[in-house]
Amino acid sequence: MGPGEPSQLTSHPPEHVIMEQPRTTPLTARTATTARRLPLLLATIFAAALVGCTEGSELVGPVTNQTDSTRVTPPPPPPPSGFTGAWAVTNWSKSGITGGTTEVRGWAEELTMSYDVNLGVPGRGVPRRTATYQVVAPTTGTVRFDWEYTGFHAYFRAFATLRVLSGSVSNTLVNNASAGGHSFTFRGSSSMAVTQGQPLRFEIGGENGDSNSRLRGSLRITGFRVIE
Repeated sequence: MGPGEPSQLTSHPPEHVIMEQPRTTPLTARTATTARRLPLLLATIFAAALVGCTEGSELVGPVTNQTDSTRVTPPPPPPPSGFTGAWAVTNWSKSGITGGTTEVRGWAEELTMSYDVNLGVPGRGVPRRTATYQVVAPTTGTVRFDWEYTGFHAYFRAFATLRVLSGSVSNTLVNNASAGGHSFTFRGSSSMAVTQGQPLRFEIGGENGDSNSRLRGSLRITGFRVIE
C-alpha cells in the first residue's frame, strides 16, 4: 500500500474454538471399580494393623488348639469299694464243714461268713476243722478290709483259727488256743495282695476237747476296698 492510499482491512472469518469438556466416568462404572479394589484395600489395612499389634507384644485371646501337654487330664475314678460288681456277695462261694453247716450272706457294705457244728452233748469233742469262703479276684491289686471274728467253741481245749489266702500266699489273723470260756471276739484291719483270676479266700474254724461238742463262729468283713 502506497502513501496516501486508503488502508484496506482484510477480514477473516471468526475461528471456532472447540473447548474440550472434562471426561467424566459414569457413576456405575466408578462404583464397580471401587468394589473391585475394596477387598485389596481392606486386606492391606488389616495386614498393617496386624503387624503393628504383633511388634513388641503378643496377641491375647482364647487358646483353641491345645497340645497334650497343656490339656487337663481328669482324675482317675475312685477305686472300687464294698461288695459290688465282681466282688458282690452273690459271687462268693463256700465249702461245707464236717458235721455242720456253713453260710455266706451280706450286702454291699458287709459280708458275713458263718459255720455251725454240733456233735451233741455229751460228746467226745470236735477235732479240728475249717470252712472256706472265696471269690475270684477280677483285678490285680490290694484289698483292704476290717474284720471281726466272733464265736463259741465250748470250754476245754478250745481253739479258733482265721486265715486269709490269695494264691499261695497265706496270712494268719487268728491262731488262738484260749478261745474257750463261753464266747470269743477278735477284730482288726488287714490287707492282702490279689491277682486277677486267682481266688481270695477266708478260712475259719477250730476244735475243742469238750463234752460239749460244739463249734459256732461268724466272720464279718466291712470297709472292703480295692487299691489297684
